[in-house]
Amino acid sequence: MLTAFFCDLGLSARVCHWSEDETFLLIYGNWKLAEEMRLSCSAAFFTSKQQRWEFVARFLGNLKVHKTWQQCANRWNRLWKPFKIIHAYESNALAKNVSYWKLSPSERVDNRLPHNFSIKFYEVLKKNFFTDKTADT
Repeated sequence: MLTAFFCDLGLSARVCHWSEDETFLLIYGNWKLAEEMRLSCSAAFFTSKQQRWEFVARFLGNLKVHKTWQQCANRWNRLWKPFKIIHAYESNALAKNVSYWKLSPSERVDNRLPHNFSIKFYEVLKKNFFTDKTADT
């Protein structure tokens, strides 16, 4: 209950809890931002990190998910950094014959990998933010 209070007031980005659904909406909101910037000349309107994340926070607000731009940026970083590590590992997993998803939590720690990451988030991030360079060859 206290977490929701702080989150609503925007007092602390660290205290704020994100549900799985809210996290998927954050990913979608960031994808919408990327599309908006790619498809229009509105990229000029998003010159700062704060402006980009304010767009995402407004997008979420329209969906009744009330987060500040700082909370959105912090949650994204907590998703994106481990995603990139896992994606790099998975790109080389064929040579190792061991997928990240088949490693135990202790094996993940031994390999300096995030010990707990949702495969659902991984798949959505990979599908929407990475292009498979091997598919073109």
